[in-house]
Amino acid sequence: MQKIDIVILILHVQSTREKLTLTFGIYILGLSGELVPSTLYF
Repeated sequence: MQKIDIVILILHVQSTREKLTLTFGIYILGLSGELVPSTLYF
């Protein structure tokens, strides 16, 4: 039971990190290209 909870927590943290990285990358691209794709922000 606890192992499953830890695995779920790790998967959640990884997916959150990926979302943050993606959003940050899109933000940097938006700054460099002077266009902000606001529809891609979550």
